[in-house]
Amino acid sequence: MFPKKIFSFISKEFGFIFGLVLVLFIKVIELNPVFIDNFYEKYYFTPANTFSEFLFGSFEFSFGDILYLILPFLLFSQIKKSHPRRKNTFIFIKFSLVIYIIFQIQWGINYHRTPLHKKLSLKSNYTLELLKKETKKIIDKTNQIHKKLSNNDTVAIDLIFDKKFIIDESIQSLKKVEFINDIKIPKNIKISTFSTINSYMGFGGYINPITLEAQINDNTPRLFLPTTITHEISHQLGYAAEDEANFIGILSCMKSENAFISYCGHVQAVRYLLNEIFITNSESYEEMVKELNLGVKKNIAEAAAEINEYKNPLEPIFKKFYDNFLKINNQPKGIKSYNSVVNLIVNYGINP
Repeated sequence: MFPKKIFSFISKEFGFIFGLVLVLFIKVIELNPVFIDNFYEKYYFTPANTFSEFLFGSFEFSFGDILYLILPFLLFSQIKKSHPRRKNTFIFIKFSLVIYIIFQIQWGINYHRTPLHKKLSLKSNYTLELLKKETKKIIDKTNQIHKKLSNNDTVAIDLIFDKKFIIDESIQSLKKVEFINDIKIPKNIKISTFSTINSYMGFGGYINPITLEAQINDNTPRLFLPTTITHEISHQLGYAAEDEANFIGILSCMKSENAFISYCGHVQAVRYLLNEIFITNSESYEEMVKELNLGVKKNIAEAAAEINEYKNPLEPIFKKFYDNFLKINNQPKGIKSYNSVVNLIVNYGINP
């Protein structure tokens, strides 16, 4: 009995120490973006993504969401069995350590890959004049597509489209992005089990870092749905940074051959660009927003009204939590990283 207890103690201690060594190993990898780009992405993450789609892709429901429901019960059951009570803290630490290691190896390391603007040799800043120039070009194109779909500048487009159609066309649009053409586009996009909860939290979608499934909030307004889908697929492709996923999501939709998907991408780009102009120069904002078709403004207002139905006092708390999560994971701007997409849009020059 005594040797058995010693063996059990050694096993538990060894497992914990091994976990700490793995964390140290992960931290070393995070310091080497070239290794992540050339080895982790090629020999681990891409095959893991392919395996995930093979395993979960044919099911309509999300295994990742089920996992979110099961994990707390597993932790609680372990804590309930433990005696004395002081072991509870150690169990929680071990559980957190395992989750952290799985999260980082499966997906989190992507936060430390070479930034997209460096890969594309883009500048990391822009002038107000360049911002206004690119915004004007995209506003003009948005107005053209809107006119094509509505036949009237002042009428909002009817956005009643089948969700499967939107998902399929959104996935197709990603093939138009030059720098991800050679990558297999995942198709395991799921409707979130927690859509209503996500609406109240203010989130349109998320990726499960363990199963690598992309989940979409079922309540997302149709106007924002295509870019939400392509944003989450971008995360599946390893673009963990929010500005990069935003950029790829918007860029792909803008390039879509389907007028509705392209319209949604252009509208989303216009929203970010105009918001940045408003922050930089409110007078320029007033001038440029006048150039946008009234029908486009109506579509944006309708989508905003849908989102506002779920506004609540707790949303800022959830956003603050996510803000801190991003800052911990190599995104110093936190939730403001989403807005950094403007730099990529302006310097990439989406509409030549």
